[in-house]
Amino acid sequence: MSEDKIEISYSRPSLGKRFLAMLIDVFFFGFLSFVLFSLSNSIVASMDFYKNNNALRSSLQAESSLYVEGDDIVSYVKNHEELFNGVRAEKDYLSSHIDAFYANEKFLDAGERTKAIGEYNSRKAIASKEGEALFTLKDGAYVENDVNPNWHLDFYSDEINNHCRPLFTSYIPYIETTKTIWISSLVEILISVTISYFLFYVVVPLWLLKRGRLTIGRSIFKIGMIGKDAFNVSSKRFLLKALFCYVAYIILDIAFLIPLFISAGMLFLSNRNQSLSDYVLGTYMVDVTNDDVYLDINDYLDRKNLSKKASIENKSFELDNHGL
Repeated sequence: MSEDKIEISYSRPSLGKRFLAMLIDVFFFGFLSFVLFSLSNSIVASMDFYKNNNALRSSLQAESSLYVEGDDIVSYVKNHEELFNGVRAEKDYLSSHIDAFYANEKFLDAGERTKAIGEYNSRKAIASKEGEALFTLKDGAYVENDVNPNWHLDFYSDEINNHCRPLFTSYIPYIETTKTIWISSLVEILISVTISYFLFYVVVPLWLLKRGRLTIGRSIFKIGMIGKDAFNVSSKRFLLKALFCYVAYIILDIAFLIPLFISAGMLFLSNRNQSLSDYVLGTYMVDVTNDDVYLDINDYLDRKNLSKKASIENKSFELDNHGL
């Protein structure tokens, strides 16, 4: 090493170690997010606006005749077969609930009901299985033919899933209550993930394990982070990288997953195994099993001087003992 030039070399960590470190970090991050979401959900669920919307939504579901105890009736029948006396009872149950929905004036006006019932009868007119018609027109109404009752059960299940429920879920008050509940859940998730991300990926590397900007996973596998100058990444650059990762890997990936795939591809294909965030912010991952990441030039010189002093003292100690 010359007086005006310092050379610091690090080895590159294996992709296997980086992958395992990432898995550990994701596990702790996900667990913390889940705990925070559970806490926030319990708080929001106790609020009046949430309880009122949830009660209204449940009430509308029950009035539609398409839901029982919060489950759609098709799933309810499948999951509670012990409550019914065979397939015939199951298909009669579904049929009666379909008739009740199409007759309900709350969810469909007169014109919509007439159209829906007409289309329902049209589907009955052409319904068949293995060459056998399922219904016969008698006295102006379609009655079931004496065929395998499972065929009628399948027909009624399809009618509910593909025709009744889409009509019900397009009911404006139901849309609004459902939207309110979903938006509140999404906000809870976003807040929980954001707090978890800040604590785990910002607080820990920035203040607790700042030498090498380590996370828990990278600390276990001795993987540090350095800048282009081979020293510790500055707080400003680290915060920029944390913000970039938050937007790219959390906000954008929730909708598209594109940044995650790009980053994974760059990690495996780039010459220096840089992820997308490493490349954009000019950072590198290094193996610190045998070497520490130096905070700056002064830290490097101090640690080198201490190393030399320790080496001299150690030799002197050996010489002194050798003379005994």
